[in-house]
Amino acid sequence: MAIDWFINGEVDHSGAARRCSDDPPAASVLGWSAYEVTLWTLYSRRTDGSGGFMKLRIFFLTVTLLFSAPAFADCVDDVCGSIQKILQARSSSFSKLKGKPGGDLRGDPAWAGTQAIPGVTDHCYVYKHGEGRRYEYRCIASELGTEASASLEKARQIGETLKAVFQSADPKLLWFADPDAIALANIDGFQGTEGWYGGYSPKKLTMKIKVIGSSSTGSEVEVAIFAKPLARHDLK
Repeated sequence: MAIDWFINGEVDHSGAARRCSDDPPAASVLGWSAYEVTLWTLYSRRTDGSGGFMKLRIFFLTVTLLFSAPAFADCVDDVCGSIQKILQARSSSFSKLKGKPGGDLRGDPAWAGTQAIPGVTDHCYVYKHGEGRRYEYRCIASELGTEASASLEKARQIGETLKAVFQSADPKLLWFADPDAIALANIDGFQGTEGWYGGYSPKKLTMKIKVIGSSSTGSEVEVAIFAKPLARHDLK
């Protein structure tokens, strides 16, 4: 939000001298939304002219924090708690969860992930260039807690369990079918593949769960959590 325009009521973003008034600022000048202008209007009518602009700045900062903070639920088990730790690490591009450095098959930077998902997998990694060229925390789960491949039925159980746990960790999540998983399921040998993106809209996706069903190599589940929201306009 463009708050600094109001400091001392004298300077706007262009540096020109300006006299403040009780009228709301022009949204076109500051790039404010109608919601932000409405907040200004409601609050400015309550100020008495003594330190009002500093109060306004604090007010807007408080509103910003309230509306931007993730609304996580209270976890009751270690699996949910571990997923919340991963979600909370998104803001720092998972820097706190980086272990031994390495690289992926393309030679891009990668690190071992230090936050496991108890009872599901401890094979997690941080990738610098994940999907959409974003930092990504990815875990691979096959047979529960092991590297061995799983049956398709077991992999689907793991996938559904992970969806349920993510939902309990962040109740506001919405799920969208992954078109790439649907396309892979149409290829011989991968008919059991399915996947979902989790997020708040197709333009604000935070994770992906993918069950790879393979009749030749066995099945596994991949979980990817994006540091920055991903947008896909082909989701339904």
